[in-house]
Amino acid sequence: MARVKVTREGMTVDLIVFRHFGNPDTRLVELTYELNRGLADLGTIVPVGTEIDLPEAPPSSPPRRETVRLWD
Repeated sequence: MARVKVTREGMTVDLIVFRHFGNPDTRLVELTYELNRGLADLGTIVPVGTEIDLPEAPPSSPPRRETVRLWD
């Protein structure tokens, strides 16, 4: 688990998660809110100086490719 401190104005939880993980996975945002009770009460813009615990990054898996069959 990583802990980050907000040092810029105008930061949202979505943006913090994206900058840390480089992945816009909404599940990571949900996990961040679960780890930080009361974070949602601060509003959309996270105040400067707020410390946030971030979840562990999920293992990356290769993208799944669907196979299309023209004939059975």
